[in-house]
Amino acid sequence: DEPNHPWYRVIRLIPEGSRVLDIGCSSGNMGNLLITEKGCEVVGLDLDAKDVALARKQLTAAYVKNVERDDLTSLGKFDCITFVDVIEHLLDPVAALEKVRALLKPNGAVIFSIPNMAHMAVRLMLLDGRFEYAETGLLDKTHLHYYDRQEVERVFADAGFTFTDFGWAARPLAESLLKKQLRHMGLIADQAFLDRRREVEGAAYEWVGKAVASTKPAQRAARPFASPPVLTEPEKVEALQQEIRTREEENVLLYQKNTKLATKNEDLLAERGLLLASTSWRLTKPVRVAGAGARKIRQKQRQVTMSVRKNPRLHFLSYPELNRAKRVYAHNDELIGAVKRTDGVTMAVVIHLYYIEAWPVLSRKLHSLQTEAPFDLFITLPPANSGFAADVHKDFPGAHTFVMSNRGRDVLPFIQVAAQLPGLGYEYVLKLHSKKSPHYKDGAKWFAEILDNLVPDDRQALSAVIDTLKQKKTGVIGPSGQYITLAVNFASNSFLLFKTLTKLFSKDA
Repeated sequence: DEPNHPWYRVIRLIPEGSRVLDIGCSSGNMGNLLITEKGCEVVGLDLDAKDVALARKQLTAAYVKNVERDDLTSLGKFDCITFVDVIEHLLDPVAALEKVRALLKPNGAVIFSIPNMAHMAVRLMLLDGRFEYAETGLLDKTHLHYYDRQEVERVFADAGFTFTDFGWAARPLAESLLKKQLRHMGLIADQAFLDRRREVEGAAYEWVGKAVASTKPAQRAARPFASPPVLTEPEKVEALQQEIRTREEENVLLYQKNTKLATKNEDLLAERGLLLASTSWRLTKPVRVAGAGARKIRQKQRQVTMSVRKNPRLHFLSYPELNRAKRVYAHNDELIGAVKRTDGVTMAVVIHLYYIEAWPVLSRKLHSLQTEAPFDLFITLPPANSGFAADVHKDFPGAHTFVMSNRGRDVLPFIQVAAQLPGLGYEYVLKLHSKKSPHYKDGAKWFAEILDNLVPDDRQALSAVIDTLKQKKTGVIGPSGQYITLAVNFASNSFLLFKTLTKLFSKDA
């Protein structure tokens, strides 16, 4: 049940009712979860005969087979083929992936989890000059290959696959432990290095993802770097002598530069002495004193200005646009507060319609949703699109439309509407947007995937989403693949997050 566990992430990627080939099934525990919780048919493969005997009691079927050497065609076709902590044990992972590709149904996928060799714990060990194998974990002694993110991408590309989902299970190293290990090596980390432990490559313990057969032919990708050449003893001596010559030349240049700077410094000190002793310096002293006084006055004026700006009651003096914005927000609060909830309706749909060309798609999705769950519709429009409210009312006569500035993209308009909804008696809120995300190469695809996750076209899937939403234990439902682990950029947001949580939930707040 732990969302950050690799098994949780793997199981989430497998659709209900799938026919699954579990390669490296062990005693069948994970496959049994797929059968009991998702109604899957699971066929297991493993090299260990004792494990397979146990797996046969838990899975649909299980066989002692080697995915790299044995013929698997008699097993049939599968919706999903799982490699859960298996690929790193294979002699030729590319060949194995190419082989199982023939076992996939037209829309089938390979789902995998692979340990991350670039985790900060391994980096620390290497920095200390050690590489110690273990019984399990990142440096399991049975691993035949090690993977960072680039190597995972290369292997799947070479085998003719493309990713539809790529994530990770994070296990960031504690800052105190990182500092302790570095001190042991005689090193001190600055904040930038400490932050790297929370970056994806340093915090990811395992890569977890889903890949489908690419429409393009497989191409062998070049490795990101080549191993350094092995030097002979004479070459090593020559390289060392060249390094010594280079250092000597650098030292000569530094000495010459320091000599020039020392001479220049002496000349400046002499000039300063002559200046202070000159008649003009003494005569202009009153002007310099007056200038210093004027600077102090200007500094005092800036301090007064800043104190005015920091005083909330005096903001209107320094920020008249803020006062105007407050009046607009107060007016919108009145308009939203005056809305009457439709009898029996407990769901509100809120959309900030910045790109009006997205409305036909949104309208179709909303009409589909309306057949499963009635809702009241709240549309916020930036001032430039205010005239589009008439088009919205043609499709949804009962929609509530409001003109709101595009602040924080669509975040502030949503917050202002959502803040009023509990008082109107709504229990559920669906937030949608009309973003194109033109800065993102797959912006249109991203928009479509979010809509298809939240309001799927399939009636059965849509009904399942609504049923999940109505369960008491449900807090937030979001589009699959759009959640980002706290390991990413958490350090910069943690202070505000904990401050907000304390205010909302602390007994002392």
